[in-house]
Amino acid sequence: MLNKRDNKLRQEKTYIESEGIRFYGELRRFLSAQEIERAVSSPESILHVTRHITCLSPNARKKILKLTIIDGGEKIKVNDAFIDAQLQSIGSKFNEKINDPFKLLENCRAIAMEQIKEEIEIPWIYNSRIDEAVAKIKVRLSDGQKQKLGILSSEFVGNLSVVKVTSEIRQHLQKEQRGKGEKKDRVKINVVEGIDKPLTNDIVIAFKKHGLHEQPEFYTVYTGILTALIPRQEEQSDEEFLYNTGWWENYTFIK
Repeated sequence: MLNKRDNKLRQEKTYIESEGIRFYGELRRFLSAQEIERAVSSPESILHVTRHITCLSPNARKKILKLTIIDGGEKIKVNDAFIDAQLQSIGSKFNEKINDPFKLLENCRAIAMEQIKEEIEIPWIYNSRIDEAVAKIKVRLSDGQKQKLGILSSEFVGNLSVVKVTSEIRQHLQKEQRGKGEKKDRVKINVVEGIDKPLTNDIVIAFKKHGLHEQPEFYTVYTGILTALIPRQEEQSDEEFLYNTGWWENYTFIK
């Protein structure tokens, strides 16, 4: 978990390191209960979460079809084809019983609030290059939390789609586009097929701010582990882009 109590959390000159992963920026105070309460779920947030869902309930799809998003500076009215492209994106997926991103985000808001009540301090990491701050929480769900998400305590919350590249896996690596929905997902990533995705009870919840004093956004939630950012040269410094590229050369998505 990325938090102050984690003795692996280390501030360096240009990044913070936690669980062996670099997050570029500087620590700027901590996520508060008030910020979690006020965090908005934007249309973009809903679509980010949708790509980690296997299938949508009819009611959730109906609500998503009413959304308009800003993608690469362009205003896009969401349609069925766009939703299907999100659902087909490569990445971790929630248990198929979890089929409503709106309900999922609200349940995860409550889970994030529980972490604050337990006095776990989640840092805002501010990247001045893009004037953006991100706070991430990795949580291993309890039986009670799983039940609130609509699954049995004996069931896993989802699967893990990112694994370290072994010598055996490297022989079968392919490069594929992450997704066909949002423009940010149209990047090449390592992919391997023919491997079962490990099951997990861990989720990552992320909040974001455009500027330190702006309205917090409930950015996304997914199953699995903390990872380096996907390399995007237009958004990252040379040092960050080089690090993220190197990290992802040694990890792959399971398709």
